[in-house]
Order: sequence, then structure tokens, then C-alpha cells
Amino acid sequence: VAKLSNQQIVKEKVGVDKVESMYRVMHQVSCANDDDEVARADFSQNDTQYGDLVPTISCRLTKFQELVRCYFDKGVIESNATDPTPAIIKEFPAQNERLMACLSSDVNQVTQVLSTRQQECLPSSVRMKEHSDYRSLCLAKILHGIDAPRAPILGWYSHHLWGKYREYSFASLIQAINVTCG
Repeated sequence: VAKLSNQQIVKEKVGVDKVESMYRVMHQVSCANDDDEVARADFSQNDTQYGDLVPTISCRLTKFQELVRCYFDKGVIESNATDPTPAIIKEFPAQNERLMACLSSDVNQVTQVLSTRQQECLPSSVRMKEHSDYRSLCLAKILHGIDAPRAPILGWYSHHLWGKYREYSFASLIQAINVTCG
């Protein structure tokens, strides 16, 4: 059971990393300014099909192509240090005692709701201390607003805690939940 749980956690982390990478790509592309410089497409001198027209590519498309090429070459999305736009995904401030107290209260409230709903109830084996990673993952999905079998969107969307901590990175939210449940 522990091996399966660890495999599931690794699988979830890989999935979250992919989503965060795509978010970074889309954020950087959306911040590219099309009014700036426009890149010109590469056409050979012998290509007379277009006559005197010089096709152009928008800066956003150029940025997107550059980021995708970088992702497949290096395996990471590098953030642009000159980009004045602050990062939207931020780490959960675990040192903030007030916010940690609110998170602890919210975790207790979600756990109580989960225990009353039979179809979404966490198995008793998961409630034990050695399966705290899976428990934290389930709770983080609810608090981050991610659809899951234990927390279907149709049943949780109207709940006030659904997606409450969406502005924080998923990994840092899991760590904070581990601290509060620890």
C-alpha cells in the first residue's frame, strides 16, 4: 500500500509540474507586447511567391516558439528576469502564524465535511499517520480547487473553501498542510 501511495504521489507531482510549466509559458506569452518589435519570418531569396511582401510573426508567437523550444531542449521553462510582471504563483507563507491558523481551521473543516459524505470519505487507512502524504494531497486538491475522485467539482464548487488557496503553489500548499496535520 505504501509503495502504491508513493507512486501516486510522484505521479501527481509530475502532473503538477507540467501544469505549472504550461502556466509559466502562457503567462510569459500573455505578457509579451505585440506593439514592440515584430519578428520577420525566414524566407529564402529565391522564393518569389510572396513578391515584395515580407511576412511577419507577432512577438507573442515568437515568445511562445522560443519557450517551447527551450522546454524541449532543456526540459525547463526559464522565467524572464527582465519581465516586470511579478510571478502570480507564490509560495505559501508557512512562517505567517495567522495564515497557518486559518489553514489549520480550514483543513479541519474540510476533513469534517469529507467524513460526512460517504462517497468522498477518505478511507480509514489514509487517515492514519503513515498515509499523511495522500491525505495532504486530497486536502490540497480541495483547497486549491482541483477536481478529483475524492472531491468532485460538482459537489465542492459551491463550498466556500473550494479553491480558497489557489493563489499559492500547489507544492507549497501540500507542505503547509503537512505541517498543520503533523
